[in-house]
Amino acid sequence: MKKVLIGLGILLVLLLIGLVALPSLIPSSVYKEKIETQLSRELARDVRVQGDVKLSIFPVIKANAGRVEIDNPEGFSQPRFAEMDAMSARVKLLPLLSKRVEIASFTLKNPSISLEKTAGGATNWSFGEKTEVEPEEQGPFKRDGRYNQIDPKIGNFTLENGSVSYADRQSNTDISLREVNVSFELPSLSDPIGIEGSLIYNDTPATIALNLNSIRAFLDGQEAPITLGLKTDFADISAKGRFLAGQDITFDLDADGDVSDMAKLIALSPIEIPYADIVNTAKLSGNYNYDGTVLKAKDADITATGNDFTGSFKGSATLSDAPVFDGQVKLDAKNVAGLAKKLGQDIKGVSLLQTLKVSADLSGRESGFAASNINADVKGDGLEGTYVGTGAFGETLSTNGKFATSLVSVADILTALDIDVPQAKAIKNLQ
Repeated sequence: MKKVLIGLGILLVLLLIGLVALPSLIPSSVYKEKIETQLSRELARDVRVQGDVKLSIFPVIKANAGRVEIDNPEGFSQPRFAEMDAMSARVKLLPLLSKRVEIASFTLKNPSISLEKTAGGATNWSFGEKTEVEPEEQGPFKRDGRYNQIDPKIGNFTLENGSVSYADRQSNTDISLREVNVSFELPSLSDPIGIEGSLIYNDTPATIALNLNSIRAFLDGQEAPITLGLKTDFADISAKGRFLAGQDITFDLDADGDVSDMAKLIALSPIEIPYADIVNTAKLSGNYNYDGTVLKAKDADITATGNDFTGSFKGSATLSDAPVFDGQVKLDAKNVAGLAKKLGQDIKGVSLLQTLKVSADLSGRESGFAASNINADVKGDGLEGTYVGTGAFGETLSTNGKFATSLVSVADILTALDIDVPQAKAIKNLQ
């Protein structure tokens, strides 16, 4: 028995030595040709590996390749779908014996990826021959467990100085990411993942941080805690909360944001934001809940400033077809007529108004709104006025409070309001 054990030990040592030595006995051109042939067949497009391919097997499988190029199919504006200066990977050996692939590390250096959608709807990220319905062809993205067969195990993924461009010729949308540097570890989709890095998005440098408790829980429609952060030279936005259970993307987040240049933020948005161009700076905090249809804000504290105004809201709101809000509003308008014009409001007599300061406790429902603790002060061309009290607006307008005014020219004011009172010319001023 002792000799048998010794013999087995010697055989094991010889096998290990063979595993270590084998890669050096096979020319690197064999690896390269095999990789090019296999990838070209799987992707249904030309793949080229330039430079030497280095391979070692024990104790982990390590592969290093030089420049890699993947061509685009015909019909796209760019000759290549992707290219990178170098690629390296380390795969654990023992799990392969159990038919499990566990990537110890994966690094891409200077990768460049060009995503394109033609005017006819063709995309260059559809690869190979389609033999079955792909997840993305099952309709819009849903967190319904359709990705439950996917579970990559990546010890450490590093992307160095990458770039990604996206061109949609149907919607005339162009997005560019460059100088992307990110790293993360993903032992399993069920494990927490943390991603940190930096990039330049459409010429705007930014740093990002994301922590998701479980990608698997998110994809399967379960509750999934998340924290995220985004910083640029003009914005600092952070959020902490969770994706809610369900098939759609729904969330409950505590958010904080400070934007010092709203114009730059708007320029980054792929969608139009109504009236955002009148805002220069903004700050917000509070809890925000989205159920797939309705956005609700609780304990919200929002402040916005523009060339013509400073405004704030503290309270709660429900943004739907029938908005609901309860909170304190403040507005200091330096140019009432200019603000009304930018908001697209055609209000008779607004040209007479210059400044408006108002604060109130506001409660709004589908049928209208009610305001209490109103304190308003308005000044304009030939008029001054104050109001302290309450008000309500529904099918009719009602007020209850103390109103004081001083009018220099009653006739001019009535004319601006398009009210014809012949006797008004006899009234020079009114208090």
